[in-house]
Amino acid sequence: RPILRRDGTEVWRKPLADNKKVAIVFFFRGIDTAGPMPEPPEQPRSIGVRWPELGYPNNTKIAVRDLWRRNSLGIFQGNFRATVRHREALIYVFSQIPAMNNERVAISR
Repeated sequence: RPILRRDGTEVWRKPLADNKKVAIVFFFRGIDTAGPMPEPPEQPRSIGVRWPELGYPNNTKIAVRDLWRRNSLGIFQGNFRATVRHREALIYVFSQIPAMNNERVAISR
């Protein structure tokens, strides 16, 4: 389901089957989505999501995995942002880290 739509960008959230992970999709459709790709294409946008928008407290640690690139991006607290090119979609899996885990945290601002 969409949790954010603003200026041609969208963030979608989908709980996964195990209910411990969430798929997050960042879209940058652009302002004018009808017709061919504008020349030049719109500049990339920074799209982000804050934990309360996903139902998590701000102090929750979340492991983020990029599904397209098949790699882990690290552990974040409070929010996560990515730069998305025009008419691109980025897909991530967010996994909540148990509170007793003392791994390093990348705090995104």
